[in-house]
Amino acid sequence: MWPAATGAVTSAFTSPRVGTAIHGGVPMNVDSSYLDGSGRRVPASRARPSPRIPDGAYVQVAGSQAIYRIAGGVPLYVSPQYWSTLGPQPLTVIT
Repeated sequence: MWPAATGAVTSAFTSPRVGTAIHGGVPMNVDSSYLDGSGRRVPASRARPSPRIPDGAYVQVAGSQAIYRIAGGVPLYVSPQYWSTLGPQPLTVIT
């Protein structure tokens, strides 16, 4: 359980990007690059959304034997035993 706050929240950073902050007497390492979403920004004109794979599709990552079925936008693992009972199904290989 966290100790009760005993006063004003204080903060002391050792550098502008990475440092230690004191919150309620508890030291916390803070990496503002992580919090800011770090990395280079891509201009909107060059950003490309990933193609959406439709629900019900079967997918396999290139170089892997595992097969997944997309349900609600989420890949669900399909066991080899179940896959063998389905008969021929279209399979999309993704990278």
